[in-house]
Formats: sequence, C-alpha cells, structure tokens
Amino acid sequence: MIPVIILFPLFIMRALGGGDLKLLAVVGAFTGFSQVIHCMMVSFILAAVFCCWKLIKNKNGWARIAYFFEYLKEAVVERAIPVYDRGGRENLIHFSVFILFGYVVCQEVGI
Repeated sequence: MIPVIILFPLFIMRALGGGDLKLLAVVGAFTGFSQVIHCMMVSFILAAVFCCWKLIKNKNGWARIAYFFEYLKEAVVERAIPVYDRGGRENLIHFSVFILFGYVVCQEVGI
C-alpha cells in the first residue's frame, strides 16, 4: 500500500498509470517496505536520466519546461489538479520498464 499512498498524486495528475502503482504494490508485497522504497527511488532516477536523454534527442526540452510551468500556473489559479496532457507519443515513456530495471538493480546491489 505504501507505493499507492505515496504516488497517488502522480496518478491523479495522470503522470503515472494505475498499472505502475499496482506493479510497485506487488513489488512491495514481495520485497518489503524498505526495499520497495529503494526500488521506487532507483526507478525514478533511471527514468529521469532516460527522460533527459529523450528531451535532448527530441529537442523539445524548453517546450516541455514551458508546459510544466503552465501546468503549475493552472493548478495554482484554479486550485485544482489539471488533467495532464501527454502532448503526443514522443513524450511518453513506459515506466514499468524502469520499475523492472530498478528492481533488478536493487536486487543485484543488495539494497
């Protein structure tokens, strides 16, 4: 339940899918509290590195940063969580892949 509780705001914003939350909950059920927290951290770090590479490759980093600030402005003005607009397939990643990599790294390193 810990991953679901921690990551629920990202699910509400549609920045993270329900399947990713369930997958992390299953990882937590098998590994325990501290290991699922480490797996989440490693997964997000690996995904962040990949996203930085993808922003450079697609040359849309400034556009995505501008979109992020527009999103924050809308959230503050309306005092509600706006629905995340994915803005095309080039901006999507499959986070479940990074959950797998995070799990493997944590198991190999022994975290």
